[in-house]
Amino acid sequence: MAEFSNLTQEQLFQMLTFVLSGDNEKIKEATRVLKIYTKSVNCVGPLALIISQNENQQFRHLAGVLLKRNMAVNYDKLDATAQTQLKQLLLERFFAEPINPIRTSIGSLIGTIAIQTLGNNQWPELFQVLQNQTAKNQDIVIRQRGLMLLALIFDYSGDSLKPFYSVFYPFFIENLQDNDKQIRVQTVKCLISLFDNIEHMNKQEAQQYKTLVEPILRFVDQCIKEGDEDNAYHCFDAFGYLAESKLTILDTHLGMIVEYAASQNLLLNPKCSSKFKECVLDLIDNVVEYHKKVLNKNPTLLKQLIECLSLVIAQPYTEEELTQDEEPLQDVTLWLLETLVIGLGKKKTLFGLFLETIIKLVDSGDTNQMNAGFLILAAITEGLQDQIRRQLQNPIMNVIIPKGLKDERTPVRGATIKCLSYFSEWLCPEILSYDQIIIPEMINCLKSQDYKIYEKALLTIDIFAENMESEKILPYMQSLLPNLVQLFLQQTTTFIARRHCLSSIGSIIVSSKDAFATYLKDVSELLLQVLKEKDTPEIMSIKSEAIQVFGTIAESFKSNLEVQNQLITPLAPQIFELLTKHEDFEIREACLAFFYNMAAAQGEKFAPIFTQIISYTMKLAESKEGISYDKEKKEFSLDTESEDENQQGPMRVKVTQMDEKAAAIHALGQFALSVPQQFGQYFKPTFDILDETVDFFYDNIRMQTLQCYRDLIEGYALFRHNGVLPKVQLGLPAIENLDAEFLTFLQTDVIQKLIRVIAEDESYECVALAIDVIDHLTKKLGPQIVYKNLDDLAKVITLVLNKKIKCLGADLDSEGEGEEENDSDMNLNVLENLTDLIPTLAKNLKNGFVLMFREIFPHLATNLHKDKEIDDIICTVGCLAQIFEYEPSLIVECQQVVIPFLLNTVPAIGDQELNRNAAYALATYCEFGQQNDVASALPQIIQTLTNIFTSATTYREAAENATAAVCRILIRFPQALPLETTLDHIIAQLPFKGDVEENFTGLRFLVNLGNTIPDLITPRMEQVIKLLLDSLIQKEHYKLKEDQLNFIVSTVKGLIQNQQYKAVIENIILNVQDQGQKNKVIALLQ
Repeated sequence: MAEFSNLTQEQLFQMLTFVLSGDNEKIKEATRVLKIYTKSVNCVGPLALIISQNENQQFRHLAGVLLKRNMAVNYDKLDATAQTQLKQLLLERFFAEPINPIRTSIGSLIGTIAIQTLGNNQWPELFQVLQNQTAKNQDIVIRQRGLMLLALIFDYSGDSLKPFYSVFYPFFIENLQDNDKQIRVQTVKCLISLFDNIEHMNKQEAQQYKTLVEPILRFVDQCIKEGDEDNAYHCFDAFGYLAESKLTILDTHLGMIVEYAASQNLLLNPKCSSKFKECVLDLIDNVVEYHKKVLNKNPTLLKQLIECLSLVIAQPYTEEELTQDEEPLQDVTLWLLETLVIGLGKKKTLFGLFLETIIKLVDSGDTNQMNAGFLILAAITEGLQDQIRRQLQNPIMNVIIPKGLKDERTPVRGATIKCLSYFSEWLCPEILSYDQIIIPEMINCLKSQDYKIYEKALLTIDIFAENMESEKILPYMQSLLPNLVQLFLQQTTTFIARRHCLSSIGSIIVSSKDAFATYLKDVSELLLQVLKEKDTPEIMSIKSEAIQVFGTIAESFKSNLEVQNQLITPLAPQIFELLTKHEDFEIREACLAFFYNMAAAQGEKFAPIFTQIISYTMKLAESKEGISYDKEKKEFSLDTESEDENQQGPMRVKVTQMDEKAAAIHALGQFALSVPQQFGQYFKPTFDILDETVDFFYDNIRMQTLQCYRDLIEGYALFRHNGVLPKVQLGLPAIENLDAEFLTFLQTDVIQKLIRVIAEDESYECVALAIDVIDHLTKKLGPQIVYKNLDDLAKVITLVLNKKIKCLGADLDSEGEGEEENDSDMNLNVLENLTDLIPTLAKNLKNGFVLMFREIFPHLATNLHKDKEIDDIICTVGCLAQIFEYEPSLIVECQQVVIPFLLNTVPAIGDQELNRNAAYALATYCEFGQQNDVASALPQIIQTLTNIFTSATTYREAAENATAAVCRILIRFPQALPLETTLDHIIAQLPFKGDVEENFTGLRFLVNLGNTIPDLITPRMEQVIKLLLDSLIQKEHYKLKEDQLNFIVSTVKGLIQNQQYKAVIENIILNVQDQGQKNKVIALLQ
């Protein structure tokens, strides 16, 4: 090998010839030799001479590439004389080289050397050469090359030129106005490279250079007008890169740049190419991600951007766009809109801006514009779901959607169907009330020949069927199921649609339960036929869905012995064989789901096969196939030989193996819940597996680990208490009803792990789930779970509220606490789960929560400010409302901050969802706050509630919460309002259709009034009785808890003692149409 480190000129020329020969064997030999040669300092002189003297331009170019490979290392090995000679040679050749790519290669060599020399003032000649060669009196070609070299140096080592930033500023101003366009082009390239070094500038320099952004934008405009798209593209591409950081020299000009782009100048300019426009969309995407205040603080600009992007989407596809491999510009723009609404979704006026644009497009009558309107409405549904819910009835479902459904043009109807499929996914349960419009339309779509239409219809049907109540789905089953089966059996049906057909059938089974029995035989035969089909990648996907549906049948018909004995149990050996022998991950995952559903249905009867199933599941969960585990560091990593190779194939296999491991972990938790007695001996080994996977590098495995912790702990409690969870004992000292060893393990190990996940995990989803697990276990098992970890819990809760956890951008590895505020956004899932957990702790700990609350509240209260994000305020107010109800003693701790905010700031914000939570908070304050404090604030409280009610024109829940708050006030302060007129108003509002959980408050108010002021209730007794009985007849519409249900039953039983009321009660019950409901009510009252 040593002989290759010092080649003769003849040998070097031979190797260069081999590289350029096109002969693979010669290229391979030359590559091997030159790899060694270029690592030696001996290569520098010969390659530099080739660059400067050889007439063969291919040799010169190749020599520059080879020399750059190890230039940084080799330069340091040269003596001072050789270094000086090399620098001089490269500078001279740069200006003399006629071939632009070779000149660029030489410039990159100069830039590499500059990194090592300029900072130490070891190359003053370079700065002198740059000054001389870019001087105004210099030849124009030399000036252009001088600027080109300066741009390359800035690109490679801009920070090394920082002593000269101020010196260069007037030079750049002058050159931006130069008569020669190429001088302006090279100047702009210099500046763009320089702008990336803003962190090395002092404040004065940064402010100076910011003034040059506007001239650059004028230069871009000139390029576009002249048809010079290449240079304009280069600038916008650089703008996009510079916008990828929160610290950017563009900050004060980003609004101007977006305004320019979102206009006829660029995005709406028919002369600009799709490639250029995509570059501009990338820039806007970075503005949304890193500089959203640019749009949030400028509603006029935001409106312009939305209108512009909508018009881009509405442009008809060209033949070229439909045939090219890359996504059409319209689809890229639609994706950007989805990103925009998710990024800016907290801005409460955002949907109004979109709605105005969507209505214009839909009302236009133009096919492309109407199609775009519905596609945009679909795209924004996820990000703006809360705002869309409030206007779902009017104008969306009453006006906009009917226009699309009635239109006979396929693109318009197709986009409308897509819109409804998005609604079904993101707007449950509100969208379910439109089943009479949507389901028949979707059934008709199943007959369409257009696969895009019937695939979207199937998705909608699937989600509706899964979420609809039994009596709602039953009327559609007779037409829906035959159509699903027919579409499944059609030879032309896509594989995706066939799978969705089965998934929809499974969802119908879930909703209809026993009513599905009529169709069970035919569906089971269909599923069995699927399992017999020959394996192909597409068929395996359909088979996995069929197995999932069998699992759904097992769980839904758990009390039907005939189904269990004649269908499910005989099927188990075949499913077990698929689980243990089939190669497809989806099929094995479906088999696991089948078995834990079967276990939940059959309980102890599942025992004969349980040992085989659990052993195999444990093996999958323990598997380290495709991954390495370092026991000392407790770290997993993928088994890969090289990080540089493209290993998409092997990586895909390894990810599949990890997903299978995750599925097995999930299944273990489900088995622990389904058959806790049989699972007894497997609790400890499963906890051991989770101990290894809780810090796993793959998100899905960490997620399933957290879920499994939740299921295992609940399952263990069921195991210790013969299948029934012990009743939760509230307050401290905690009542311990689990064995001491297990409780110690939970308190010192599991809860501590969950707290660490909250603080240190990088995934929002994992952090939100860890919080939810603590919340769930506290609700299910009481204070015994958490009472020994209250200090650590309080600490991590304050960290979350202050955004000092890793997933919210905190640097946990930096030394010191640091007072710098984290300006990243709070993740809504994290905050929602946290503001659920805090009231749960208040409810379970009772007085034991007081000290913890005192530590948490100052940090929670920072969200009670008009400038905070609206979702953060909403969550915080809802959290405090529940705390007031669960532990009233805490009201006095915070009322001086909270109540003025509710009465003075909330009305000024004017958000309907916030009004809803504020009404609930005022209600609990009035019911549980100190008598004198509440009484003195009562007039303003009543006025605030009145305003909430009257302003809630499109948001029923806010009005209903305000009414429920008045009910609570009148129970405690009956003289606060004129009772007679208020009573009629309240009765007219009941039952609540939106916030159904507040129905009991209304009923409790009526019963209380009947007991305290009977003369007022007596004339209205028949209306009151109807409401009381309705709560028993349609319990699901009232969401009554057990103690609330008992209260209503006891009240009605008392009324039956009065003969007059008895006749009214009997008459109402006799007129109940559903015999099942009638029998249940009679049973309750006996």
